[in-house]
Amino acid sequence: MNCGFLTKTALVVVSLCACLWAAPARALNVGDDAIEIKAKDWFNSEPLSLAALKDKIVVVEFWATWCPPCRKSIPHLIEMYEKYKDKGVVIIGLTNEPKAAIKDFIGQMKMTYAVGAGSDSDDKYGVTGIPHAFIVAPGGKVVWHDHPMAGLDEAIADALKKTPPVMVKPEDKARGEKLVADADALLGQKQFPQALAKLKETQQIKGVFDAKVAAEKKLDELEKQAAVALDEALKKPNQEAYEAVQAFLKTYDGSAVTPKAKTELERLAQTPEIRRAEIETKFAKESAELLAQADSFYKEKNFAKALPLYEKAAKDYPATESGKTAAKKAADMHADKDLMQKVESADAAKMAASLLRMGKSFLANGDPVSAKEKLEQLVKDYPDSAQAAEAKKLLAEIK
Repeated sequence: MNCGFLTKTALVVVSLCACLWAAPARALNVGDDAIEIKAKDWFNSEPLSLAALKDKIVVVEFWATWCPPCRKSIPHLIEMYEKYKDKGVVIIGLTNEPKAAIKDFIGQMKMTYAVGAGSDSDDKYGVTGIPHAFIVAPGGKVVWHDHPMAGLDEAIADALKKTPPVMVKPEDKARGEKLVADADALLGQKQFPQALAKLKETQQIKGVFDAKVAAEKKLDELEKQAAVALDEALKKPNQEAYEAVQAFLKTYDGSAVTPKAKTELERLAQTPEIRRAEIETKFAKESAELLAQADSFYKEKNFAKALPLYEKAAKDYPATESGKTAAKKAADMHADKDLMQKVESADAAKMAASLLRMGKSFLANGDPVSAKEKLEQLVKDYPDSAQAAEAKKLLAEIK
């Protein structure tokens, strides 16, 4: 056994060394039916077969621990496995070495894809040098073979387009297609959080089909869009950034950067200018509510209730627009003698009614002394009120 080169151009010859040996009777080529694979022992997987994987794209790579080019290819194969494992692509590494010879090596190289030991499939595939990989499309045809560092990534991507895996239940496929259609409609309505949820639900469906691939692409685009939007929001001054991040969360809630957005929003909320703005907003809202209540009473000609509310808004919120408006309205009311007379009359009637109510309550509870005190105060302070006349009758009864 010797080490030589198996490549198509001089440049690749230099970079992709392959370990060679005597050629078998016939080598498999593109368009041939793949031959079933076998191995005595398996790592990172249960025993695999092409028959069981007939609906998937399968990469069968022949290698050995003693082959330097094979060792160099392993990180690339790991990368391909992580990139395509959820897209219906299976990567299998086969070696004729025994289990004991590769067990520790697999751990050292952190190989994550399926590995078969004690395999003689290399002879059946006509392998003349390693590493050498074959891509088997759904249905069992060989669609590519070469050194794994000589275009495997591009070949897998091409196979996914031309011969995509078919491994989803019809009802799941139909559900996925509807979810993607619903997501498209939601995106058209700018309802990004709802669309994200639909696309993520599609992504969770087991199997590979066009709608799922489309959903993953749309989801990736939306995630990138969300990340860019958040970065742009955070470049603004604190006050503008705070408002922009709030708007971001309404638009992109549920995206991968949502936790970051919430953390940034909490940080911004603690800055002096935001805290001041929050207080100003709170005061503006409270003063506006008071002013609205006062205006409502004023329109009903309930001036006795309107005036104290105007005065409270003016006193408690002097810096707000509503507070300033309330102060002016209160001043205008005080300047109107006729109106103030009505207010005072209403206040007097209110106080008289309150004193009468207390007097009656004391009488009902067997306390004539306290009742007399309240009733006498009523008669003294509000002698012309209707309540005063009733108070006098009750006082007569007490005596």
